[in-house]
Amino acid sequence: MRKSTVKFGTVCLVLCLINISVFVAMIFQMDLIAENSQYQVNNTAAEVHIPITPIVERTFLNSTQYAYLRLFSFLHAAPPKCYHLFFADNRMIFFYCQAAVVLATFIYLLMCSTVSPSMSFKKAADTIFFARTKMKGNDKFAFAGKTFNKMISSEESFAAELKKENNLMNMELHSVELAQKEMYPKKRELPYCRIAVYDNPLEKVSGDFYDFMELPNGSYGFFIADVVGHGVSAAMVTMKIKGLLGDAAARFAEPEDVMRFLNTTFDNMMEQYSSYFTAYYLIYNPKTRILKYSSAGHPTPIIVHKDSKVETFDLSGFIIGISGQMSMNLNAEQIQLLPGDCIVLYSDGITEARSSAGAFLEESGLIKFLQVSNREIETNPELTGINGRKVDLLLERSVAQFKHFTKGSVRKDDETLIIIEVE
Repeated sequence: MRKSTVKFGTVCLVLCLINISVFVAMIFQMDLIAENSQYQVNNTAAEVHIPITPIVERTFLNSTQYAYLRLFSFLHAAPPKCYHLFFADNRMIFFYCQAAVVLATFIYLLMCSTVSPSMSFKKAADTIFFARTKMKGNDKFAFAGKTFNKMISSEESFAAELKKENNLMNMELHSVELAQKEMYPKKRELPYCRIAVYDNPLEKVSGDFYDFMELPNGSYGFFIADVVGHGVSAAMVTMKIKGLLGDAAARFAEPEDVMRFLNTTFDNMMEQYSSYFTAYYLIYNPKTRILKYSSAGHPTPIIVHKDSKVETFDLSGFIIGISGQMSMNLNAEQIQLLPGDCIVLYSDGITEARSSAGAFLEESGLIKFLQVSNREIETNPELTGINGRKVDLLLERSVAQFKHFTKGSVRKDDETLIIIEVE
């Protein structure tokens, strides 16, 4: 970074010296130019007329030289009211560009000698955008300068207020981020269950929510939800889900009752939250290895057996929060698990992810990743390492395949993948 800055500064300095050299050379030629081009000043019209003779026109066709000629004439003969002369000809634009390059180069080199390049550009931008004019007098040019200064002061105040609001929003976003991280379960291992989680929000906060809990009857509850949208508004809904879920899980022993409670409650709060979400709630009894589950329009979980065969749940339900009348359509089913089975929960940010070619991963793609990873682990037991947590390696290898699939594509949603291994 520093070397490239020095090289850039050197190039700018060379260009600057070339511009200055041309300017100095033109100054020495001005007398000759003036003799061959009879200029006169019309004080009434406040203009400088420069009739170029054929000799000068043939000799000085360059726009730069023409601009210097106009400047020289202005300095020697133009009355003070001729400020508009500099805007009277399109060929003067080239002169302004050169002057801007010279000025910007000196400012850049000066600041690079005292502060870092990033700070140099920041200060230079502040200087350019908030510069004031210093015109004195009572004529229209002084009035225009004062008006310009007032406008700049107003813009500067607006920029300061905007910066203050932006800092406040960043602080609030950081607070929400910390609060959401605290509400996620810290334990990754329950009696008779091992859990691995991949959680990758699209922004600083997520609209995906998950929770694991020990229930009063000795069973375990596993919950996953995906709030419509993402960002702060979706994250605030996940926090409300967290509070309601804890209460519902303690009150109701069946998964469908928990889902109905959430649907009725959020339907009553629709005016406050104006959001809805998909969800899946599972209750696992470690003594019988029976898994009960209820769906609210969420992507169906996947069961990966030790022999790498898979099962999916054939159960659908209505999205939570749209209609309280649909609560009775939220039902439950159950399945018998075997030791070593893995329950896979995920959000649609996984299955709806795209490859660089635009193809969706879909449920079939996720199943393929899980099967390939599971076969490798089962045929090579030494891969599980010292801690013996197969679930960690299964998640790691599946996520690696997922990232390889989505490499080069643009993410559009939060991504959550949870694997629960039962003993």
